Amino acid sequence: MKKIFLAFALISGLGCFSQPSFIEIQLALDQGKLEIAKNLLQDRISGNPEDATATAYLGDIAGFEKDWDTAIFLYKSLAQKYPDSIDYNFKYGAVLGMKALSVSKLQSVIYVSDIVLMR
Repeated sequence: MKKIFLAFALISGLGCFSQPSFIEIQLALDQGKLEIAKNLLQDRISGNPEDATATAYLGDIAGFEKDWDTAIFLYKSLAQKYPDSIDYNFKYGAVLGMKALSVSKLQSVIYVSDIVLMR
C-alpha cells in the first residue's frame, strides 16, 4: 500500500511540472490576459512543436492583436501541414485578406496570388 501511495504521489508531483493545460490557457483567454495565454501557449509548443491546437490559438491571438505577419506565418504552416483542414485554410485566407486590406493597394497585389491560389 505504501508503494502505491508513493507511486501516486510521484506521478501527481511530476504533473505539476508538465506543460500548461488548455484549461489554464482558456481561463487566461476568458479573462482577457492575452500575454499570459501567449506565454503558456509558447511553453506548450516548446514542449511539443507539433501541437497544432496551440499553434492555432497563437494564430488567433496574433489575429486579434492585428499582428498579421505572425498570424500568416502560423496559419500557413498549419494549412501546409493539414491541407484538408477547412479551419486552417479559412483562417489563413482570412488573415491574408486582412493583411491585404491593411497595406496600400499596390502592396496588396503581392497577397492576391496567395489568396487566389489557395486550395
